[in-house]
Amino acid sequence: MATELKDVIDAIEICDTHEHMIKQKDWEAQKPDILCELFGNYVGADFVSAGASKADAAELVNSENGDVAQRFRPVADVWEAIRHTGYGEASRTIARTFCGTISA
Repeated sequence: MATELKDVIDAIEICDTHEHMIKQKDWEAQKPDILCELFGNYVGADFVSAGASKADAAELVNSENGDVAQRFRPVADVWEAIRHTGYGEASRTIARTFCGTISA
């Protein structure tokens, strides 16, 4: 039975059209930086669930407010708790793939 189910699932053609793309000019207007790119998604909820304040999670992805280190510092300990969640792993994969490095 398990093999038959796997064969059926493997034969299904799926097209995932779920996306959150915004227009280039709107993206540029937001002045995104590395923290916005890595954490401006559902992982923000993981930060809050693991103990970061909503304000700190919001400031993490606010490129207008301080440098990268300054914005990351308040959530650094929480990152250690969430970096292996599904969204944390996605952020780490993005960092490795597009930035070539990640220490966590």
